[in-house]
Amino acid sequence: MYEGKLVRLRAKREEDAALLARWFCDLETARLADGGAPFPKSRDEAMERVKAHERGEFAVETLDGRLLGDCGCYDVSERNRSCQV
Repeated sequence: MYEGKLVRLRAKREEDAALLARWFCDLETARLADGGAPFPKSRDEAMERVKAHERGEFAVETLDGRLLGDCGCYDVSERNRSCQV
């Protein structure tokens, strides 16, 4: 768990899945998150993505525990010491 002055990053939990999946199914949220034309996702696809718990993915929440979203590190290159967030 990583904690700052306003938010904390923590491992995703099973109880996060329903809310995150609802957000992933929202076309406006998908457009902003993916940076391009969004593709509709079914609830099952969204739930599968949330439950995958990939390495380097975190839930973002306020310090009082309100879920704000998620983030992750992708395209990790240990050799170049870089990644996409």
